[in-house]
Parts: sequence; structure tokens; C-alpha cells
Amino acid sequence: MMMQGVGGDKHRAYNGLLDACVKIAKTEGTAGFFRGLIPCYLKVIPSSAISWGTIELCKMVGGK
Repeated sequence: MMMQGVGGDKHRAYNGLLDACVKIAKTEGTAGFFRGLIPCYLKVIPSSAISWGTIELCKMVGGK
């Protein structure tokens, strides 16, 4: 729904959250709700590791 944009109702795939859930369940099944999860993890895990590593490094350098 985020990719549809704000204006122009011509090309709207979904009319709301419930409509999106129903259409995804009918066309793709349960697996459709998890599509894109692995690429998301591949992005989030390194980002989180860098953030936590930076915080810990700052703690060590700061003397706390």
C-alpha cells in the first residue's frame, strides 16, 4: 500500500488494510504475508550490529 502513492486512484491495487489482506490471502496464500522478509533481515541485521557495535565502542572509549 505504501508503494501506491498518495494521489491517483486509477491504479490502486488495494482499498485498505482489510482489502489488502483478503487479496493477498486469496492470490498468494499465507506465504504472501512473509514475502520480502529475508531481504529485510539481510538489511536490518548488519545495520543493527553496526549500531550496537558503535554504542559499545563509544562506551569503552568514554570510560563508562
